[in-house]
Amino acid sequence: MPKIYGKRETGDNAIPSFWPEATKRWFESLGEIPWVSLAAGSTVLGGAILFLYFQSIGYMPTDLSALAGLGSVTALAALAALALFLALVVGLFAPAALYRQHVADEQSELGGSHRPFSALELVFLQLGGLGLVLLLLAYRNHRDCGGLNWPQLGLGAPLALLGLVAFSSIVGAAGRTPQRFWRGYTALAVALLALLPFYLVFDLKEHLAWSKEASTLALWALWLVFVLGNALLATRLSGRGVIVMATFLAACFVVGFSQIADRREVFPTMVATTLGVRSDGPTTLLVTAQTCALVRDALVRTGDEALVSCREGRWSEVEAQILSSVGERWLIELDASSADGHVPPARIRMTIPGSQVQWVGPVRVVGELHTCLR
Repeated sequence: MPKIYGKRETGDNAIPSFWPEATKRWFESLGEIPWVSLAAGSTVLGGAILFLYFQSIGYMPTDLSALAGLGSVTALAALAALALFLALVVGLFAPAALYRQHVADEQSELGGSHRPFSALELVFLQLGGLGLVLLLLAYRNHRDCGGLNWPQLGLGAPLALLGLVAFSSIVGAAGRTPQRFWRGYTALAVALLALLPFYLVFDLKEHLAWSKEASTLALWALWLVFVLGNALLATRLSGRGVIVMATFLAACFVVGFSQIADRREVFPTMVATTLGVRSDGPTTLLVTAQTCALVRDALVRTGDEALVSCREGRWSEVEAQILSSVGERWLIELDASSADGHVPPARIRMTIPGSQVQWVGPVRVVGELHTCLR
């Protein structure tokens, strides 16, 4: 047996890590997560969400291979549902969360000498953020030869003025220049983040079965409730309290909106749209001549076959909303409203071969210059 000469080193020769200690602990904690159980739970939850969606549209894909393949995306459905809910929590209460972070930073640096925002100032800042966007939209409409949009100007100017008053009061308060700068930065960020609740609320308009005027007034009132709620949460709760209350209120909002709108499938529908199972509203489909004839025959029942123009031996355009793109046959919904308005609006749902459909969507050119000939 050969002998080994020399001194044997038993010290720790580990290569030093360049990762911060907090990051290393975070990666080490990932190993403690039961990933198999989590994946199984996500698959069950995602499958339940998609089942609720297909039940709401009264259609279940009959293609067994498609249903088997759908099992692999049910976990993605659960992740999409979680992402949508987190986006709802963050989006609806982002102004309050940002302000509480600002307060925590000032208290750690200045102790009790920080200058807090009042609830009224937070309300004015959020209204002012929307006012600035309305003025920007009015300017773009005028720039693109659309003329002046007086409703946007009439609503945007007073709201922007309220935001400017609150911003001036916050920045003009006593304090050193760095403090004023960070107060102004926080005020501007609160104003801009107020647009998140606005867009999230008005994105639900298509799920309301009310009249256009009633839906618009209800959503405006709902947005004002969130504006006031952000101001009250930000001034009366701590940062952790805002997170807990925001999560609770977002869950109540999901359940309450589904009940008020009498659309219990709102959340499953949003998940299906996120996954691409359903199209986001009506879209233009290119179909073969055979499929176009099938759609035209279905519209004969309502007397609106003229809504579809089929071209022999060529692709034809059909305006429809995709409700399910799973499997060999797609479920679409056609707007069969009569052109003369004498027949009540009707919608027809039918399945068409998925292999004979091409989706066509518009592409917006960014940075295009608009000029007006005056």
